[in-house]
Amino acid sequence: MIREAMVSPAVAPIFRVMTPEAPPPAPKRPDDFPFAEWQLGIEDASTRLTGRVRHCAGNAFLHLRKAWRLHGVDDEMSAFHAITAEEEAATALIQALKARRYAGADRLRPWNHVHKSAFWPLVEAVNRVLVASGMPAPKVALSRFGKPRVSIRIDVAAMAGSPEPLWGEPDHPLNFLIRAGAASAPLVHLFEEQFAELASESGTGSLKARIEREANARNELLYASDQGCPRASFDDDMLMNRANRVCVLVMLAIIVMQTPEHQLFVTQCLESLLRMLASVEGIDFDYSSAAVPVERQLLTICRAPGEPARISLRRPVAVTGRWGDGGYVPKQPLRPTSASVGFDDRPPADAGQEND
Repeated sequence: MIREAMVSPAVAPIFRVMTPEAPPPAPKRPDDFPFAEWQLGIEDASTRLTGRVRHCAGNAFLHLRKAWRLHGVDDEMSAFHAITAEEEAATALIQALKARRYAGADRLRPWNHVHKSAFWPLVEAVNRVLVASGMPAPKVALSRFGKPRVSIRIDVAAMAGSPEPLWGEPDHPLNFLIRAGAASAPLVHLFEEQFAELASESGTGSLKARIEREANARNELLYASDQGCPRASFDDDMLMNRANRVCVLVMLAIIVMQTPEHQLFVTQCLESLLRMLASVEGIDFDYSSAAVPVERQLLTICRAPGEPARISLRRPVAVTGRWGDGGYVPKQPLRPTSASVGFDDRPPADAGQEND
């Protein structure tokens, strides 16, 4: 009689609800990875890349989908696929740097797990500097058709202390430098302080030691140790975090690939990465283009996206300041001798004002 009640369709649901040991119903989980719209846009753009950069980026998204489907079925393999996804995205970036022949790119090994694991701590270090600056986040746009291109718009008004809204779009997304030190002789910032902070927070003696430990995590998921067989336990947030990493690294690969010119901040970050890996001996990192006028627009400034009235700069403009507790404190606004900011309502053909 009891056995019939337990299996009876009419009684079984009530029995489960009333039993304290019964687990709550599992929430509905999508079958495929729940990518955000911006992440799907990056995946789509990566299919318009070429060569190994394209294949590595595509494989990264494939591993993310496998990780999602295996979570709850084989958690160790799910975590392994998630880690591999990030490594493939880092490989896409390494291949992009090599394809564009950046100084020092030949020191990076696509099969070296430490090299591939080093990119995200670099992103964290850069992000700390930018967040500490207090500057508004730039607006990022990704082309939807043709060769993938990323463009960014910077809040120039916040940097220059101007009450009027001004948006600047550099010729290439990462063609700028972050400098630090005395105003009379600022040096290219190589993020040593941020690397030290990350190492201290991880409890390792150096950031390289932290990276080596994280790079070994994939092996710990595969092989038994003296403590027993590997077991992984995590929630979906870990997979979502890995997806964010993959998308950022793939977008950086797109930025590197979209122009054969060497973007200054890419060079700056690559030098920082190789110094952290102790692999910079004999490399000449060239920043000379930061002080040389060119025969093309370096920065276009407008009041609103799509507005015809604008100015463009062909000579580097020094906007100096310091980072304080309250954010970025401008030392001086854009100098009138470098650029005159003015707008009118003439049609686009007549509105452009070139400033040397």
